[in-house]
Amino acid sequence: MSVIIQNREDLEQRLVIMKTQEGWSIRALTKHFGISRNMVRRILRKHDKRRDQGHDILLADRQVRKVKRKSKLDPHEETLKGLLEKYPRITGQRLFEELCDAGYRGGVSILRDRLRQLRPSPKKAPIIRFETEAGLQGQMDWSPYTIKFIKTGKATVECFSYILGFSRRHYIDFTPRRDFFTLIRRHQDAFSHFTGTPAQCLYDSEKTVVLR
Repeated sequence: MSVIIQNREDLEQRLVIMKTQEGWSIRALTKHFGISRNMVRRILRKHDKRRDQGHDILLADRQVRKVKRKSKLDPHEETLKGLLEKYPRITGQRLFEELCDAGYRGGVSILRDRLRQLRPSPKKAPIIRFETEAGLQGQMDWSPYTIKFIKTGKATVECFSYILGFSRRHYIDFTPRRDFFTLIRRHQDAFSHFTGTPAQCLYDSEKTVVLR
């Protein structure tokens, strides 16, 4: 936004207003610009009066920007809504083709912007967390990780994970193997960590648990 400065006095008044908006006190303004306190007060009162009467430059600029610009899509608004009502899942490209047949001469971008307003993306269903009663169930799983060790280089280790269904307390441990004896030992460590054992243990087709 460009502002026309009429003279030195006009510039000084605008600077006083700007510094006031930045939090400067009347005393600081008086000292900085070398003018009296009454002069500062007159400048501020004049500015407040102009703003209250609707002549403030910044307010006028915001009001101008709020004016809605006409769009080439406006004459086809009812046709667009009718197509969406009849074909809720119609694509933006298909809508563009239909409107072009009806005389639309605009671009596809503004059509897609309007389509997002009229047909917002569906909200994803919330994920319901699986929970059990206290002490009822725990779930165990293995996860392989490749780690780069300083001395021995890359190696794959197995992460033993055990989580309680009610409290979501979690125990993890890393081991180079995932055989049956390692599985039993890690369970013992997990139960020792929790200071208790759940009534049920849930497994996801673990080879060391399920007989095939």
